[in-house]
Amino acid sequence: MDNNVKQKYDKLAEPIRDTLRRMSDKYKAKELQATELNQELAQVMGAIVKLRNFSNNPDDFIPGIKNPKIEFAKEKVLNKIMNNPRSKSLLFTDSPKLATKSGVQLSKDIPDKKHVVALVDRIVTYRNGEIIDEVKQTTKQYINGKKVKKEDWQIFTLNKLQKDPDVATFNLTKSYTTGQNLQSADQVIHLDRDSWNNENMKQRTARAWRSGQKNHVDVSICDLV
Repeated sequence: MDNNVKQKYDKLAEPIRDTLRRMSDKYKAKELQATELNQELAQVMGAIVKLRNFSNNPDDFIPGIKNPKIEFAKEKVLNKIMNNPRSKSLLFTDSPKLATKSGVQLSKDIPDKKHVVALVDRIVTYRNGEIIDEVKQTTKQYINGKKVKKEDWQIFTLNKLQKDPDVATFNLTKSYTTGQNLQSADQVIHLDRDSWNNENMKQRTARAWRSGQKNHVDVSICDLV
């Protein structure tokens, strides 16, 4: 992790540590009042939101640095591709901004592959930093001459893309936590913890662990970086 990122992260985390420590001491001494607890928790949650925003997009706060989460993902993806050129990785995040940044940067760093960014209203494919295809919720798609139902556009689009041997990554946002069968992937990378919801984390990973999965699936969680 870049030292500037580490210092900023530690500074944002400090009030959270101090508040929790203070609350713990008061609780042990039986001096913690309910009204005070609610106020302290509200402050902690606000600080956590700021910390999460910085953790996901530190390059928005410190110009010129590389995003450590994307660098972490790139290393994982490249290691997989070295062992299997057709390897596909699912990268999950609650942040549409981070998903887009990740897809674009990975397409620049791994330019011979395609990288998909799946947002709530569109699915964009990048190669070498450029958009090569974009399917929107309103895009008309057909299968065997029959128009794909509007509610099935995400599933239909991703099913086509996962059959493409050149696609290396799917950078997925929250709306893709459930309902998708992406068993072509052999790696899942959690760029964040989905608001710390353990069940949703399991659902993310389950996108690769579907019926028909024949490969071992590696799972990584990127917390501080």
